Amino acid sequence: MLRYTRSAFATRRVVTTLALALAVACAPLLANGREGGGEVTVLADGAKAEASALFGAAYARRDVRANTYTSSTQDSAALALDAAGRVVLAWQSKRQEVDGSLGIYAQRFDARGERLGAEVHVNLTARGMQSRPVIALASDGAAWIAWESFGQDGEQGGIVARRLDSGLARGTNELLVNEARAGHQSEPSIACDSAGRALIAWTSPSAQGRSRSVFARCFAADGSPLDAAFEVGG
Repeated sequence: MLRYTRSAFATRRVVTTLALALAVACAPLLANGREGGGEVTVLADGAKAEASALFGAAYARRDVRANTYTSSTQDSAALALDAAGRVVLAWQSKRQEVDGSLGIYAQRFDARGERLGAEVHVNLTARGMQSRPVIALASDGAAWIAWESFGQDGEQGGIVARRLDSGLARGTNELLVNEARAGHQSEPSIACDSAGRALIAWTSPSAQGRSRSVFARCFAADGSPLDAAFEVGG
């Protein structure tokens, strides 16, 4: 078991294998949550970002389309579920950006699968290509979303994140997560604690001579970095 005590957290919380297991996983295409007798599953259906809300006997099974923009392709969906059964779903959308490239979009749903608000454009930088989103929710409903952004760090692929409020209406500026910019940073993953702090991990060329390694970085609830990036197991 690997255990890391990071000065990044003021309380010197221990980042355990459980959190790291979330952090090193690749961006999920399938996620399940069970709260109040319900299950929410991300499905790929005709290359669209779909959510199927499966409740108990009181509700019939039905498919809920997440995206309102239906041209081209919407895929690589990821979701997060809060304690009340509300869902935030994020995905990449092709040709919806002003330059015709990939962008990151999100939609909220209540516990019955009804839309809450409109589809939200997450990334602020339109140049290059934004892809493979991952998402985690804080206890207050705020959403942390991270993704791969090609060329934004001045090299190849970089990892970018934003923290959005519970309504997805307001958020931080884009946060460049990786500090080392050489090579390609990819496969982001994210976990969030009860205080709203985020642990974001990704794969990158290794500082120890291995071909690829996992790096991670901690952020405060306001989006400010709490520490420098560190190599997991390094």
